[in-house]
Amino acid sequence: EQIDGTMAVIAAARRNADDGLAYVLALQDRTVKEIARCDDALARIANTENGRVGSLLAPDALPMWSPEARTLMSEDLGQRLREAVRDMIERTRDYIGGEMGRLPLQIMLFALTFVLIRLARRGARRSADKQPSEAAAAQVFELPLSSALVVTLIPTGWIYPQPPRVVISAVSILVLLPAVLIVRRLASPAIVPAVYALGAFFVVDRVRDLCSVVPVLEQWVFVFEMVCGIVFLALAVRSVRLLRASGQE
Repeated sequence: EQIDGTMAVIAAARRNADDGLAYVLALQDRTVKEIARCDDALARIANTENGRVGSLLAPDALPMWSPEARTLMSEDLGQRLREAVRDMIERTRDYIGGEMGRLPLQIMLFALTFVLIRLARRGARRSADKQPSEAAAAQVFELPLSSALVVTLIPTGWIYPQPPRVVISAVSILVLLPAVLIVRRLASPAIVPAVYALGAFFVVDRVRDLCSVVPVLEQWVFVFEMVCGIVFLALAVRSVRLLRASGQE
């Protein structure tokens, strides 16, 4: 009876082991299939990368001076831009609607930063009154609203997970105005035109990003950027020469 009982236990253990082995073999089969899928995906990625590298010196769009490109831009410009703007608005609305729960955090950050900068401004003014050499450093806190906006908007990409590119572009444009106001107070008058020019170039570049749905239009905007940049640099070099000729630092 003891032998029969032991044999029954052994048989039950063997059945359990067979069941476990069957589960492990099925899991191994699934793993092999997943590895094959991953290898196939990696091979497709490698082929795509090789194709991209191989076509680096090949044109990917019509030259903007060609009649075909001008015809294509005149035909599709309005419709493509409207569709692009409509798509951006819908994506932004959907994204903001799903992330409204994080908005109070950013509002609290703005309020806290604004209060701290106002307190720092009082201390900086008292310090500047006692030591005139620190007056320039106190200018940092003279625009608490603009400073709080910059500090609050910059971490938007960390507060909201994976924001769309259009959201990042909109936030960067919102940061631009208070940032220019701050830098204008800190910079010397000779550099202020350069600050305005950099801000204008940034806005035009965001517009170029919007025009990417029409490649020919994006090319024309890019050429416009480059021409304006060349003119601005030429004027900057000329102004530096005039300043040196007049003996100013």
